[in-house]
Amino acid sequence: MYVTPKSYMSFLEGFRSLYSAKLGECRELAGAINNGLQKMNEAKVDVNRMKVGVHARCVSVSALVLSRRGAHAFDTSGNDHLNLVIQKEL
Repeated sequence: MYVTPKSYMSFLEGFRSLYSAKLGECRELAGAINNGLQKMNEAKVDVNRMKVGVHARCVSVSALVLSRRGAHAFDTSGNDHLNLVIQKEL
């Protein structure tokens, strides 16, 4: 089969347009993935910040329980799970 310069140029033009379309799709997908990764990293930072806050609150609750422990026994009626966590911390 013989390829003329005109058919070869037509082939190259078709290839160039297909390549441009696929490159645009890949860039769009890469942007979406990078956006998702950025949101996941922001969530990771937020979760770590919340962990610090929860730990600080647990310490303050433990200190409060220690200060009142001599005056009152643990209330076992409503917050069994919280009492167990506090006792474990002590």
